Amino acid sequence: MSQREDDQHTSDQWNYHTAELDRIISRWRDGDLTTWAKRRAIADENERYYGDQAAAWMTRTGRRYEAPAVLAEAAGVDEEVMTIALNAYRADGRDAFQDIVGSALAGR
Repeated sequence: MSQREDDQHTSDQWNYHTAELDRIISRWRDGDLTTWAKRRAIADENERYYGDQAAAWMTRTGRRYEAPAVLAEAAGVDEEVMTIALNAYRADGRDAFQDIVGSALAGR
């Protein structure tokens, strides 16, 4: 990846930006970040670097990955818990979903 000619940032800023993206991807590969957390971190870094010039595709994580975060916030559970609950719902139905979310809320 190389810096575009119309990019108004210095080469040091560009190098920092690409190094930060590399760090995020490395953390994901090492298992420190979920896929959603990786996408959110990259979107946040793009928004920081590009600011108002950031295209929508650079700062969105995609509907598939935003839904668990929104539902988790509404339910009051962690995003990972909601992802597990949604997967259980797909596999085993509503009761499995309710068991997981209910257990997470009871464990607080």
